[in-house]
Amino acid sequence: MLVLLQAACAPTVEAVELTGALSGTDAHAARFEISGEGEVELRCATAAGADVHRLSTPQSPPAPVVMRGLLADTLYRCAATRDGARSNVVELTTPPLPTGLPVAEVTIPGDPVEVGFHLVNLAHLLDPAAAGDDSFSDEFLAIVDAEGRPRWQFAGEGGGDIDATWVGADRILYGGFGADASTAPTIRTLDGEVVLEAPDEAGSPWQVSASWHHDVGLAADGESLWVLAEEAVPAADDPETTWEGFVVQQLSPETGAILWSWSSMDDGVASGALDAGDRYDIAPFHANAVWDVEEAGGLKLYVSLRNLNQVVRIDVATRLVDLRIGLGGDLALLDAGGEPAEDTEWFFGQHDVKRIGDLLVVYDNGLNRTGSGVAHSRALVLELDEAAKTARIQTQWIGDTEWITPAWGGLDLRADGGLEVAVGNFWWVRPDSTQRSALALLHPDASGGAEQAWRLDFPSVETALYRSERLDGCALFDLQEACP
Repeated sequence: MLVLLQAACAPTVEAVELTGALSGTDAHAARFEISGEGEVELRCATAAGADVHRLSTPQSPPAPVVMRGLLADTLYRCAATRDGARSNVVELTTPPLPTGLPVAEVTIPGDPVEVGFHLVNLAHLLDPAAAGDDSFSDEFLAIVDAEGRPRWQFAGEGGGDIDATWVGADRILYGGFGADASTAPTIRTLDGEVVLEAPDEAGSPWQVSASWHHDVGLAADGESLWVLAEEAVPAADDPETTWEGFVVQQLSPETGAILWSWSSMDDGVASGALDAGDRYDIAPFHANAVWDVEEAGGLKLYVSLRNLNQVVRIDVATRLVDLRIGLGGDLALLDAGGEPAEDTEWFFGQHDVKRIGDLLVVYDNGLNRTGSGVAHSRALVLELDEAAKTARIQTQWIGDTEWITPAWGGLDLRADGGLEVAVGNFWWVRPDSTQRSALALLHPDASGGAEQAWRLDFPSVETALYRSERLDGCALFDLQEACP
């Protein structure tokens, strides 16, 4: 119910009229119309004066003003100010959260400004024995604050290998394989409007229709998208059997049209850079991440190949693989002190990679780590020296020797040197484990390790989390507690 109260003071601007939430189920946004002309500051706060949002509007707003990032099931009081004159007060109570949305709990509190907000994809992972298939329920894209409280959420998209990233202008890019079907690279506004759904266009003769998976992202220059899809290539020793390859595609953010593509078969195998699969090795690569970097030699792509335990670098201009990082690759591994390290200290079954300057940031799942190594997952940062052909372990964080996530997970390097880790729990593999999906902020230390400065844990072992991305809550939602 909306209650309008006229403030008993003079002078006032013309009344601020609330037209209602953006939809009947939107718990995080309200729409206002402001009469008159001139810049206005709109302020909304909870009844206790907390959770303060401030939004300045331009001269003569051409459309209703939207206040976002509100807490669900909460009473807010809102008013507008122009030239020192204050409007009437509008009270509103936001709707409750939808049923099924997993809400995290804070296990290590952190500074809201430093922590920021996080964009995540969430779902409830069904028990295959009970469900009869590998599927998910209660799928959501969500933005959560430092206390784990949702500030935006969209139902029906999430789970599995659905990657999501903020592309600015109130828009989110996402896509991959979730639930029982592939989701095309899609750009959706915070209002829910779809502004791009990439067409199902093949980047190679081997590409499988509607086989988007694992990674969709905005290029470093902000002018295109990088995505992954699968190939099905007949095995030379058994044409009735196909092995799983991959295609990297560069797409137009306006139309989804292919601007450039690279085939694991036609480019990788044909050049001798990659070995083809066969009837016994039907998934030789399992590409699950792509990252573009403009380097001295031109534009390069870093592609994570989980089943090879390697990251390969592709030169976009020449189409050649010119660097392999990982087990059996082109660089020798060194420990934090610069001494040769055991092969078991490489990354294994990795699910997220980023090249930032001389660093390679890796979410090391630890899948199939053998020998003297312990089968654990890690947040891992390697310092690369291509001239010396070495990769030195700069930072590694295990956290708990019980932490083993055979699939999913992500790691981001912040500008201040901190690490943002998404623990993507995959409980099917270890159904007796009590491990839950989590988000954490790490502060690396001088010894090559790291300490947790903040952590959220999701409510149950069945909560599926793939990756996360930190967002600035001050810039995103004009939330004053998130502003320095």
